[in-house]
Amino acid sequence: MLVTLGGQERQESLVDLLLECHHRIRHFSGVSVKLATLRELNAEEISEGSARCLRYFGEALPLHVEDEERSLLPRLVKVDPKLSKVLCTMKEQHQGHEPLIGRLLEMLTRVQVAPLDQQRRADLRDSAERFSKEIETHLHLEESDIFPLIEGCLSQEAQDEILAELRDRRVDSFRAP
Repeated sequence: MLVTLGGQERQESLVDLLLECHHRIRHFSGVSVKLATLRELNAEEISEGSARCLRYFGEALPLHVEDEERSLLPRLVKVDPKLSKVLCTMKEQHQGHEPLIGRLLEMLTRVQVAPLDQQRRADLRDSAERFSKEIETHLHLEESDIFPLIEGCLSQEAQDEILAELRDRRVDSFRAP
């Protein structure tokens, strides 16, 4: 995928795209914690921030997980079966995150409708902090043990196929039924 930055075109790499996704995961995890803890936020800011986090964690994050499990994992395991242990760990962590994300979505929804309720914000804080801690461990695993292998193990053709699948997944998710 060509990206124009400052008048210069460059080829966006698969690893760059995945790292950008990780940056967004960290960003929205941090926003969730701030919505729960910053006292200077007004009701509108908390409600709108909760809505943005709900959209991200409910729509975008599941696409990222699907990208890794349906596009990246099968190709990596084919080129190097020794990777199966770390890839299995990645998939197990994804499954372990599901209840954490469900709880986070629930708490964000509760805070969105009653943004100044201190108990709801405290519940959100607990949920968001737990998710942030768990997700950071997961992101570190991927960034240190999986992403460095992409360019060395996968052909440029395979990486381009994955990029096309990622784009298609996003186009499909925003098409009207």
